[in-house]
Amino acid sequence: TPLYSSAASDVYKRQVFIGRNFERTPFALTDAHDACLYEVKSKLGERLLRSEMVPLSTRFNSDNGSYLVVLDADIGLINTWTNTLIYCDIDPLRHTVSYYRKDVY
Repeated sequence: TPLYSSAASDVYKRQVFIGRNFERTPFALTDAHDACLYEVKSKLGERLLRSEMVPLSTRFNSDNGSYLVVLDADIGLINTWTNTLIYCDIDPLRHTVSYYRKDVY
């Protein structure tokens, strides 16, 4: 299920992809990463200490036509944090996050 209403989705796209013309340059994996990172930052704020894309897990999923972005992240305070994997499913046609999950390990 989508995380955003269409009105919220428009605001979200304008904030993440300011000045971007997808007719000239198609949506790509780096855009999917940017959308996921924006989602993570909006949910976690200053609790997100570090994030890094996991290149072997991040990919275009041709079965459902979306990008899976996996981030390895540290969440918490500078002296007490938790290492987490964050999963975002990105719709390349709407340029939005359609699924979000984080797993603490």
